Amino acid sequence: MSNKTIEKLQNIPSDDPEILEALEGTSAEIASETAAGFGIGYSVGNAVIPPITLGVLPLLDSIDSPFLDGSLGRLSASDIMRALYVLAKGYEACEPVMGIARRKASLHAEREFASKDPELYERYLKRLDDLEKEWMLFDADAADFWDNEVGNSCGLQEASETMFLALKDALCGLSAIPGNGGGKKKRASILNGRQDSAKRRS
Repeated sequence: MSNKTIEKLQNIPSDDPEILEALEGTSAEIASETAAGFGIGYSVGNAVIPPITLGVLPLLDSIDSPFLDGSLGRLSASDIMRALYVLAKGYEACEPVMGIARRKASLHAEREFASKDPELYERYLKRLDDLEKEWMLFDADAADFWDNEVGNSCGLQEASETMFLALKDALCGLSAIPGNGGGKKKRASILNGRQDSAKRRS
């Protein structure tokens, strides 16, 4: 594995020859797991994804991120920008995302009752419009973050692969840990569909 590839996947300073030398020649999987284990983040352009913490998972779930539900084959630019914003910002993304989550939950509870009363239904539609505006504001913040921190330095596909790698290292277990049957530690079903793809691209 080349130094250039390592620097792209992890936020490893190019002036730290000991780390680069130590990871030289290893697979992308081992290099990323080692870096994550020592608290080294992942670079997407100038944006840095810190090692994944459990706090970002409900945030990704609240925005219906395909990075959690296994539908990565249908990623849109918006999906990628939203996920990067959440992964890079962490707790700073909590307020806008949880605001959307609360409004979604409230609307879901109101929907059945609103359909039976014209006045309630009118209020329901107004609140639905408010939710759409919240989504627009969140997407604008995510797009601005992409433009300022990534721009043309990294493509959407490359960014999605790096985010997948960050999540895989955090959630799917380290390949160095033995599992049942003498094989590697069993990967969690979440993200499993992209694991082989990521290996082939590394």
